[in-house]
Amino acid sequence: MSTEKVMSRPSPFVAGLQDGIPLLGGYIPVAISFGLVSLQSGFGVWETILISTLVYAGASQFTALGLWEQPTPVLTIIAVTLLVNLRHVLMGAALAPHIRHLPVWCRWSFLTVMSDETWATALNKAATAPLGAAYVMGVILPFYINWIIFSGIGIKIRRTLKE
Repeated sequence: MSTEKVMSRPSPFVAGLQDGIPLLGGYIPVAISFGLVSLQSGFGVWETILISTLVYAGASQFTALGLWEQPTPVLTIIAVTLLVNLRHVLMGAALAPHIRHLPVWCRWSFLTVMSDETWATALNKAATAPLGAAYVMGVILPFYINWIIFSGIGIKIRRTLKE
């Protein structure tokens, strides 16, 4: 019987976490900044959390805030927000051959909350191994959840600074 330790590979979900989490360091300050700026722009706590949850696109969210401060029609804000995120169409097209085999729920989940970081992480992995649903979820969930959480932390910081 050998005394060597057998090293097991992490589950695909954990592998996705391990590949994605190091990139969160640059993501967190942007989410906090969004929370700070949203209150300054007149958004309330729940509106800020809602936009972070439903839109989940930093550049578009900051753009929408800038337009919101001015008397800009809502349809114009929506159109500009979509235009800012048009790059996601190209990103999704580049990733399509690598996610085509995944279940529909997984493909749509990924494409709905895909960010530059999650796209790059998945594309990098796809160059060496097929992407699985568990891996994809391990990559995207920390980014999505942390964007919402740290937007809320930005709100809390802004309120504390105002007191």
